[in-house]
Amino acid sequence: MRFRLQYSLLTLLVLTTVCAVVIAFVVVPWRHEREQSELIERLKNYDHGVYVLSEERISEFGESLGVTKNSYELMHWGREPQQLEFFLEHAAKCERVNAVKFKYDNFTTEQLAKLRRLPRLERFTLESSYLDEERMQILGKMPLKEMHLEPSHVYSFEKWPIQSQLESLTLNAAHTIEFPPLQLNGHLKFQKLHLQSLPKTLSLENCPELKILDLGYTFNCDPIELRLRNLPKLERLSLDDTSLLPGSRIEELPALRELHLCPPAFEFFRHHQLNKLQALSISSFWEKRLDRAAVVRILSLPKLQKLTIEADWQDCVDNGLRVPSMPKLKELCLHGNYENKKWHLPDQLLIQILRQTPALELLTLNVENASDEVLQAIVRLEKLETLYVRLGEHGTHGDLTVLLKSKKLGSFMLNGKPGWPAAQASP
Repeated sequence: MRFRLQYSLLTLLVLTTVCAVVIAFVVVPWRHEREQSELIERLKNYDHGVYVLSEERISEFGESLGVTKNSYELMHWGREPQQLEFFLEHAAKCERVNAVKFKYDNFTTEQLAKLRRLPRLERFTLESSYLDEERMQILGKMPLKEMHLEPSHVYSFEKWPIQSQLESLTLNAAHTIEFPPLQLNGHLKFQKLHLQSLPKTLSLENCPELKILDLGYTFNCDPIELRLRNLPKLERLSLDDTSLLPGSRIEELPALRELHLCPPAFEFFRHHQLNKLQALSISSFWEKRLDRAAVVRILSLPKLQKLTIEADWQDCVDNGLRVPSMPKLKELCLHGNYENKKWHLPDQLLIQILRQTPALELLTLNVENASDEVLQAIVRLEKLETLYVRLGEHGTHGDLTVLLKSKKLGSFMLNGKPGWPAAQASP
């Protein structure tokens, strides 16, 4: 028995509509994707002031740049007004552009404001320009997640409406200007803050999302007055070569895990603020060095896993430093004191430190000589995998063949070169 399928006009109309909808779901995105690809190619082939991050570079550096294969960074470096108009006109149509970089001070405030038309703009970089109040007002209204500013001149930040969604701010002003005081308080969503050029007064309070704070230096490396308070999620604080004035205050940093600072700044941290530290780096080449009491505080930190330090080692020896056990320390970098063109770190103190760090996996030594006794102490580190040794200009070392007895040592560098040939050839 056969059934006849008859089509009415209504049936055909419904079938046509369904087919059109299905085809539209396929064709429209394909056409849109093709138009976006053509737009990117058009920008790539434009040589007058526009640079597009290529897919090859995205693939190679994507992780460090924070971009994916379907996102692009545009950089405008031209000096002609018509070049910038071309840039803005095409960038506004491109949905793949998530980052823009301006070089040179060749744009108007109206042109800067047009960047708000970009639908996916998340990162903005401004170089070689000045920041006045009007430009800062425009930047404050952009829905950005990351901002990198390298201006040649900065005006007051007091009226800058920093957008609440901004997660990362990098500010590196020219060193020839006097940076105005900066105060960032309230409910900002900063997760990363990098200030490479510092004001004489810097205050950061009540920033609930801040996790990384990197501070650079002031003009002439003058000390600053720093106030940090109530930063509940701050995990990494880098002061590097920043020296602090007596009025500085550092309080309520319960999540601090990593700290980089210079010896003069160490005294501003109380003992209870460092109890959770897992990584500590004390920059060397300072006239003021850590004394025995500071070294005892550092070596007694219960959770420390990474340590880079230079101290007044002779003061430690003269005052009878007893090195405590550091069972959790995995990475250690020791710098000798550079005096009279030699790196001074007494062997007896170095050996004592190595005996108290049985879990070391990476060891870096910057010393004048490496005696047989020191090399024997290194061999006894059963978990050591990597060893870097830099000796003085006229420094000597003992019998390196003993290092061949190390159980796990796989990488050995001596004065910046692979050390295994020297170890095998050592008498």
